[in-house]
Amino acid sequence: MSSDSHNRVPNPPSVASGSRIQLSRRRAIFGALALGVSTAAARPALAVEGPEEIGLPTPDTDSGPGGTGQDGGAGSDGNTRPEPGNQTPTTAMDPVTIDGRTYTAYTETFVKQGQWDLYTCEFDVAHMIMKTFGVETTLDELLGYVGFDNPFQPYAEQTPSGLVIYGGDIGEAFCGDLTYNTFAKTRGSAIRRAFEGFDFPVETVSSRSGVERGLGAGKLMWLKTTVDFTAYVPTRWLTPDGTTYPTVYDNDHCVAAIGYDDDVVVIRDALGPTNTNWERGYEYEVPWSAFMDCWSSSGYDGLLISRPS
Repeated sequence: MSSDSHNRVPNPPSVASGSRIQLSRRRAIFGALALGVSTAAARPALAVEGPEEIGLPTPDTDSGPGGTGQDGGAGSDGNTRPEPGNQTPTTAMDPVTIDGRTYTAYTETFVKQGQWDLYTCEFDVAHMIMKTFGVETTLDELLGYVGFDNPFQPYAEQTPSGLVIYGGDIGEAFCGDLTYNTFAKTRGSAIRRAFEGFDFPVETVSSRSGVERGLGAGKLMWLKTTVDFTAYVPTRWLTPDGTTYPTVYDNDHCVAAIGYDDDVVVIRDALGPTNTNWERGYEYEVPWSAFMDCWSSSGYDGLLISRPS
């Protein structure tokens, strides 16, 4: 983070019915206890301890329908790791062994060590995926394709029917100030314009079987989930024209899925260690049950990205 103020976790706000909330610090706060709302409204907590998750539930089958930093090189802990972008499977990958662990599919992916700014995770993930496939991008270039829709800075209210975040159309553009507004975000339908602008084939994905097929074909997955795949409070995003999107209160995040086996999904995360989780790695495993549950918080917002032809 660029300053000490950004490193402090704020006291959770009091959320009374009809109250207006506008947070200005990092959304990456562990679980629902830091959200200032009843934990009864949150999904079950799924703790993450660094590169591997400890003591999480056994994965289920498919449960779904249909801070400022600098780039780093790809991680290399042993000779078993392929270099980023060198894998060119067409239909199905052979099993890949990484540091003694064999995955059904795995694509070594560029490591971006830290986000461009506090709330740029969607763009950081796009950058990692593009660079893995040999295309260099900047934040300004990606923003140029996605654009902004800021009729006002997004804010949240507790309503009788639950939490609502009011803001521009995140399905069409980025909404919010990416340097301070904890609700700032966009969705896959907007970020795909950046991928397509650089000639990347893009397809939507919304099921476990689709994820497995895509990763097995050497594609990389861009997806919206929660920070550290932790508990979340389901929240509705409402635009001025009445369009709604499923989201979470303040631990919204974006990561890349880069591999899997029967038990886990392998995640590449640009956020890395922060005051909310000093053990967070740039790569870690998430059990399928946690992956599907937290991905569902965004309405299964995901894209599969292929290498440009």
